[in-house]
Amino acid sequence: MTDYVQNLDVTSLLNVEAGLSLVTAAFVAPTYNFPLFLFGIYTQERSEAGDSSKLFTVFLGVSGVLDFIWMLKNSDQNPFIKAISILILILKVPTFFAAQRGSGAINFPGGETVWSMPGGFSSGGGNQAGYQTLGDDIESARPAPTAGPPQFPSSTT
Repeated sequence: MTDYVQNLDVTSLLNVEAGLSLVTAAFVAPTYNFPLFLFGIYTQERSEAGDSSKLFTVFLGVSGVLDFIWMLKNSDQNPFIKAISILILILKVPTFFAAQRGSGAINFPGGETVWSMPGGFSSGGGNQAGYQTLGDDIESARPAPTAGPPQFPSSTT
């Protein structure tokens, strides 16, 4: 089972579940699934969303329980939409385990956040090639010498 969960692509599962929940959105179905899966797609694509990924995993587990309760209480659902809702509930199980596996916080060496900009400029390390240091030379800078007011030639007419 662990090999199966490790090989799952969470983003693909979330895309399928978001599409299926979008189909059920116009009918009698749980309304929280579509925004939940959009939030899941966001957290999977953002590397800095470590806590959000953990929060999504909790929301996904709770929504699976709520789906089950919702299906027991609401029996006036179209059979086709009910089948899609059951499929979404079934797909939540491997998505939960795969998201739980991937929701560990990302720890960088030294505890600092490393980010990069287009063009190869990065904040990590001491290599600041391409950057102009702005705060280092303020203390050593001297004010420009001030000259007196401009002298205009006097006209004698």
